[in-house]
Amino acid sequence: DDEPNIKTTMIRILIIKPGFGGGKDGARFKMLDESNDITVSMPEVPEPIRGETTSTGLKILREEMESFNPDILIVGSRGGIYASELVQDAKVPPIFAIGALQTKRLCEAKDGNCLVLLCHGTRDDRNTIDRVRMDCFSSNVAELVEFDDDHALTKLESTGQLLVLLKRLYQRAHSEEILSQWIETDRPKWVSSQLEPTIRAFEKQARDDRESMMQSNLNKGFLGELKFKAKS
Repeated sequence: DDEPNIKTTMIRILIIKPGFGGGKDGARFKMLDESNDITVSMPEVPEPIRGETTSTGLKILREEMESFNPDILIVGSRGGIYASELVQDAKVPPIFAIGALQTKRLCEAKDGNCLVLLCHGTRDDRNTIDRVRMDCFSSNVAELVEFDDDHALTKLESTGQLLVLLKRLYQRAHSEEILSQWIETDRPKWVSSQLEPTIRAFEKQARDDRESMMQSNLNKGFLGELKFKAKS
């Protein structure tokens, strides 16, 4: 029998270097670079500094997007500062966010229709998971994959999920059928069964904590008043 004709597609990935853990020497980059069906570009870009212009870095990234034509843009940590500007452009590839900052702007871009897959640690102390859940909820298409990890999110590689999730995002971007299945069926089920209940549980816990703190302060004030009266 003839062997089946298997078509392999190279996934072109542009990485924003600032915030991408380990740079070109890290395990994350090597895993991507050594994959047979991925080609990677990670140009040198200045660090985004709060309060200062990011125009130089944005110019480099926009030129690279034009020439490299990436299928996916990978954004980690402070790279989200650059990405939050790039998503305002008319044309932007799907975003694969790894413990990224500025997730609210990523999820709200294109009226909530910017294709985003968020990988985030439940113990992230730079952009807390409760905030990221709310950001994801505000989108029409975003997915959040949570890891029991901190901001470094090393479990993304160690669990083997990096390549799996990248290919999931690629398939959504390149198949109308797969994207439609996600938006119309799978995402609403996930939101109602997992994302929204987790958000509501956090909100309830936050309310309970506030009430407990208020009651504690009232009790302290009442005891202090009793002590004052006893001394008088």
